[in-house]
Amino acid sequence: MKIINNEYIKNFRYSVIVVSIIFLAGIIFIDRPFLKLVVFSLSILAISLAVFFKYREFETCAEYISFKKYSFFNTGDIRPYIEIPKIHILDYSAKNIFHIYYLSIMLEPDHVKPKILTISMIGFSEKDIIAIVKIFENIKKQNRDNIEKHFRSLLLAYNEWEAEHEK
Repeated sequence: MKIINNEYIKNFRYSVIVVSIIFLAGIIFIDRPFLKLVVFSLSILAISLAVFFKYREFETCAEYISFKKYSFFNTGDIRPYIEIPKIHILDYSAKNIFHIYYLSIMLEPDHVKPKILTISMIGFSEKDIIAIVKIFENIKKQNRDNIEKHFRSLLLAYNEWEAEHEK
């Protein structure tokens, strides 16, 4: 399953570029040189940010989840900037901070404490974020069920071993 926010980012880019061009055209009517410089600088900055703003893709398959970033200039195959095996995901949380969602993923610990990845979900609609959260909820449930099955099989094997050695 793929969830891509490129339509939102494309609309954002075009809107910012059009507004910046209107501001640049409005410089003709401004009398103060300092204000002209400020409007010009902000317009160029906004156009630069709009052009270099990356859109993102969330993809899930049987064994992995991945997040990819694409810029305005990227073409061809893009490698994921984050790719995680599903079995390593312990927990997740989604937070809304100033109208931007952040997804925190807790992974299996390498040594002592678990690793936490936090990913900005900027540009994804609430519908997309709900779909991503449901995917993570299913992954969490599957991993918990697998751990319980593994624990039961270990407990059963231990009980059989203990029964053999008591005889």
